[in-house]
Amino acid sequence: MTDALVEGRAAHARRDWGRARALLSAHRDAPGAGGADLLALSDAEWWLGHIEAALDAAAAAYRRHQDAGDVLLEPEADQTVLVYSAAPGTPEASALELLRVTGLERFAH
Repeated sequence: MTDALVEGRAAHARRDWGRARALLSAHRDAPGAGGADLLALSDAEWWLGHIEAALDAAAAAYRRHQDAGDVLLEPEADQTVLVYSAAPGTPEASALELLRVTGLERFAH
C-alpha cells in the first residue's frame, strides 16, 4: 500500500473531497488499492458534483469487490423498505392518506 492511498483515505475520512479525489484517482490501481478505496473515490466525485465519475467509480468498486469474492453488504448502511397499500375507498386507504400528509403542516412559533 502506498502512502498516497493512506493519505487519500484520511482525506476522505475528514471529507476533504478534492484531496481525496486527487489521491485516490491517481492511485486507484496501486498495490493495495481495493474496492473500499474506489467507493471512497466515488464519494469524493459525488460530493464534488462529478456524478458520471462517481457512478463509474462505484461500478468499478463493485467489480473489484466481486472479483475479490468480498461480501458487498455494509451493515451500518443496510436499510429496509416497507410499502403499505390499501384498496381505494377503504378505511385503511383513508388512514394511509392521513399518514401521507401528517407532519406537513407548518406552525408559527
